[in-house]
Amino acid sequence: MLVTPDRLPEHVIFGSLFAIGGLMSLTYVNRLTLDTTSQELLHQRGLIVPFQTKRFPLSRIRAVKMTVKVIRNGDNSKTTYPIGLNGIKGAVVLNHGNPWFTRVVAEQLARLINRPLISRVYGVSSTREPDELDLPLVERWIRSDARFEVPSLAHDTTLQENMRGSDYELSIRAEIPQLKYVIILLWLLVIPAIAPVPWTDVFHSSFYRYFAVFALFFGMMLLAFVGRSRLRITANEVSFRQGYFPRRSRLRLSDVEEMVVAADGITLVGDENAVWIHWGGSRQDSDYLKAAVPYHILRLGRYAQTSDSD
Repeated sequence: MLVTPDRLPEHVIFGSLFAIGGLMSLTYVNRLTLDTTSQELLHQRGLIVPFQTKRFPLSRIRAVKMTVKVIRNGDNSKTTYPIGLNGIKGAVVLNHGNPWFTRVVAEQLARLINRPLISRVYGVSSTREPDELDLPLVERWIRSDARFEVPSLAHDTTLQENMRGSDYELSIRAEIPQLKYVIILLWLLVIPAIAPVPWTDVFHSSFYRYFAVFALFFGMMLLAFVGRSRLRITANEVSFRQGYFPRRSRLRLSDVEEMVVAADGITLVGDENAVWIHWGGSRQDSDYLKAAVPYHILRLGRYAQTSDSD
């Protein structure tokens, strides 16, 4: 690279450092190997070739553990998902920012060393045995001959349920219905930016147009907290729309691997995404939801198996 008046030395230095950083990221090694002879798990790290190797005896590893860690630096925060080895203090073999990538690696490691996988990502602990990691939740329930009681709604409930053939639908009151007035106000503020206003030009200024875009976007986000949320469980998938938010989160029934019951609701977890279902407006509604979700997932899972066999 030539140094010309248009290309100062500091540009050359910066470009070289950037190239070195890119090369290091491409050649970085973070490898886990099972030594069947010594019955140890080898954790190797380095550039191109491993220069650091840690050995963990399998006899000391009780489980593979996936957790969540939030690092705060002033007003900024960073969330990572470490994979540790239960039984060996401080043993972290991966610390990645993508929970789905971390989940896949943790499952592969648990299968490799034949240890349970403990996940504490969603606020509570869930455990799966290594031979269950590839089985959908419905399949595990069917194999274990699980039984769930038919839930019944209380007379003063705010929930609204509906059966469409074999499909199940539940309407849940969103958490903060008063926000609808804030949304209406925000969207009223957008109108002057797109409609002709003869008495002033301030609404057509660049600043106000940026503000209108923000108001429109923020109002869309607030839709999740007004109206009624919709849960739908079919023989093919589970979907949930929070409040009046236009987008639904979806997960195929065969992809649901865990049902995590936590303080903020129920999370159905797969390998690539999750469906979160918030609690009802009262304790009795939340108790009903806690019973209805597994009951109808199992019912429709059995229905799907019967349909496939026919």
